[in-house]
Amino acid sequence: YKNSSTKRPEYSAKINSLASKSVQDEFLNSHMKDLNKLAERIEVFRQTRIAYEASEKICALYDFSRVFLNHYTNEKLLRGWLDFDDLILKAQNLLVDPSIAAWVLYRLDGGIDHILIDEAQDTSPTQWKIIEKLSQEFYAGEGSRDKTNRTLFVVGDKKQSIYSFQGADTSELNRIQKEFKKRFEEAAKPLKELSLQYSFRSSPTILKFVDKILDKPEVKQPNELGARRGIFHFFPNYRAELISGQQ
Repeated sequence: YKNSSTKRPEYSAKINSLASKSVQDEFLNSHMKDLNKLAERIEVFRQTRIAYEASEKICALYDFSRVFLNHYTNEKLLRGWLDFDDLILKAQNLLVDPSIAAWVLYRLDGGIDHILIDEAQDTSPTQWKIIEKLSQEFYAGEGSRDKTNRTLFVVGDKKQSIYSFQGADTSELNRIQKEFKKRFEEAAKPLKELSLQYSFRSSPTILKFVDKILDKPEVKQPNELGARRGIFHFFPNYRAELISGQQ
């Protein structure tokens, strides 16, 4: 940041500003050069210090999780419980285990004609593997019911992905889209790709409706029925039912 008009971040070295100007003029002027060098060295070391502190926390978390996860797994086994990850991983294992996968897929092939994936941007790679296994007869040609017109319908918006903490990966959505497109084209069943150009959630009619509700003065006034009072102008029957319910 030397000789630059760029504003220095708060955590940067306090060059020529270690103290008030009067203090610097009276006590520090003769040492400012050395103090500035020290401040710059501390600034450079800051990232190392932060990394070290983070590593200590990670090690502590690892030590805790090593004990906790073993206990957690044992408790689930004793109670016959499955958590969210178990449901996904055990379903995947059924479809890839060489000793049983062929039989499971054969049985499923007789009952699945359509697959719908909503919120595809939040689907994890493991979940996509399950979908790939379940749909492989859709484009293989010869299944237990090969004359049935089977469909795969996927809805998603990469910009709305919020489940990365559960393994969701938008790059995986790009990969699987290309993979399915290739497989269905090879089976003479080309995929249709559609993009919605309009958001019906924010159509002028809906926005005007919401604006009119929020513009009602009673919405801003506390009352015995709370903030919902603002909609009663539009839904008088709802107000009568609500009051009746309170009695």
